[in-house]
Amino acid sequence: MKYLIQGIDKKVDSCQICGAYEKLTWDHVPPKSCVEQSPVMIKSLYADITNDKTKAFLSQNGLKFRTICGRCNSELGNKYDPELCKFTSYIVRYSRSRLRLPKTFEVPYDHFKLVKCLAGHYLASTLDHGSTLDIQLRKSYLGQITDLPVRIAVSLSSGLSTSIVKDVCRGDASGRYEPFFMSAIKWLPLMFLFSFDENPYGMVEVHSGGVVEKKAKSILLDKSRAVIDGWPEHPLNNEFILMNDQLGTQITAERHQR
Repeated sequence: MKYLIQGIDKKVDSCQICGAYEKLTWDHVPPKSCVEQSPVMIKSLYADITNDKTKAFLSQNGLKFRTICGRCNSELGNKYDPELCKFTSYIVRYSRSRLRLPKTFEVPYDHFKLVKCLAGHYLASTLDHGSTLDIQLRKSYLGQITDLPVRIAVSLSSGLSTSIVKDVCRGDASGRYEPFFMSAIKWLPLMFLFSFDENPYGMVEVHSGGVVEKKAKSILLDKSRAVIDGWPEHPLNNEFILMNDQLGTQITAERHQR
């Protein structure tokens, strides 16, 4: 992310997914087919927390990274993005319906394709090859392992901003839960949380570790429960958060007001 913040555009480098050293292509996070792309102001979370507006920069068509090769980008977009878009659209239609529907609803998904899609975009949105989480997701995406020890949880999100928070430790000063290492990608109306341990927040998991199966699954979501704006990028109430702004990716993108 430091290359994006400083305006350095690396056109040839190692692909964040397959590792091939070649011309890189742009990947939108979330996929541009899932959400409407609009001008956004992008800044590091450190700049956001300190209210430093001088380090923000404008992207005309959403949050994107030049980090993956054309082959990986094509595979991700053609084979796996449609599943995430279908998953997202289903939730949007239900949560915004004017009908009197139960607050808890079932969301179907293809386990294999959804996990592949989330892993691919997670890898595309970072410049760090060495994170333990990155390594496991990369091995799974490339088919080098059948068991993926990473747990992926999902929640509805009420925040308008898109945020990417990676390899951070969250804790609660009052001792409600132990320090918890996690990463997250959030955009309206969803947030996906990545971790090696079961999350202490009661979020439903689309992958609970183990084999990434080629089968249909479903989860139950409660439309009355959604993470609030500012979480997980900021500590709330008695929480604390530990992060290194030079590692992983810690950024937020807010819709630009013309």
